[in-house]
Amino acid sequence: MAEPPLPPYQTGFHWHALSSSVPEEESVPPFADPEISELLHISHNHTTRQARIAIRRAVQAMLHFKHGMLGTEHLLLGILSTPDQQLTSVLAKNGLDRVQVHKAFEAAFVYADVMRPPVILVTPSCKQTFRRAVEEASNQQVPVTPSHLLFSIRQEDTGMAQAFLKHWNITY
Repeated sequence: MAEPPLPPYQTGFHWHALSSSVPEEESVPPFADPEISELLHISHNHTTRQARIAIRRAVQAMLHFKHGMLGTEHLLLGILSTPDQQLTSVLAKNGLDRVQVHKAFEAAFVYADVMRPPVILVTPSCKQTFRRAVEEASNQQVPVTPSHLLFSIRQEDTGMAQAFLKHWNITY
């Protein structure tokens, strides 16, 4: 299934993220947690380009909304803003498209007033999501994809991203 065309220009993170296939090359702070840095470093050669873009866009979403920590909700926004054929197929099974779901999820976000952090802090659930995605991809002997990240978020017990996926009945 082909990706839907981009919507007309709109302000905000949604259009900015969807309007290019490569994130802006702006300076992004490093991760504070050495385990996350190590996981991402180890998996860099075992991660698809789309997964790396999704993670970068998650960080950009966190910075855009001025949130203090990277959570699974930012990761879901990053995944939804990254074109990926597997994800498109998963959503299509539910009669959804990526742009529609991205807009609906972004509408739930609230801007905070946190200064740009010198390092990226990661919530425990987001850290667990990274671990599960790397483990699942390793078990399948394939690189980590956005779909692995989505599957990992869906396995969470709580959280805004997991609740959103459950509400839309998005499974992998």
